[in-house]
Amino acid sequence: MSHIQAHTGRHIAQPALFDRPAPQTRSGFEQLLTEINPSVHAKARELFINQQNCRNHAGILDSYRDYDGARTWSEHAFQIGEQLDELLSENLIRDPVPGIPEKTLDCRPVTTSAIEEIDHARMHDWCWKMVDVLRAAAYGQR
Repeated sequence: MSHIQAHTGRHIAQPALFDRPAPQTRSGFEQLLTEINPSVHAKARELFINQQNCRNHAGILDSYRDYDGARTWSEHAFQIGEQLDELLSENLIRDPVPGIPEKTLDCRPVTTSAIEEIDHARMHDWCWKMVDVLRAAAYGQR
């Protein structure tokens, strides 16, 4: 347990949206945003970056043994995480396009040739991008 966790009595903020760990990287967060109403993407990105900055400040202060300062920044990160969790939860796109299946990890086509697999993977990725566009467009029209 880090000093930050010991002083706050709780773990560093990790919002539990979708019952999976919160993304810790920008690319992971951008992937999560594909499931969120596009009208709140800018605000969500701002909160995510602010939360990351607070965590970074807390870590720096913790390394210098400034535990009170680290606790303060850690609590700010936790509060921002709660705001972000609430914003994302309220703006989750709930399959607004009937007949378009949810994304799954096991929906990638199985092929025999490496070249065929690359072509299929590109087509697969393009199709899911179009699904995201359709979902966002349908959600925005409601």
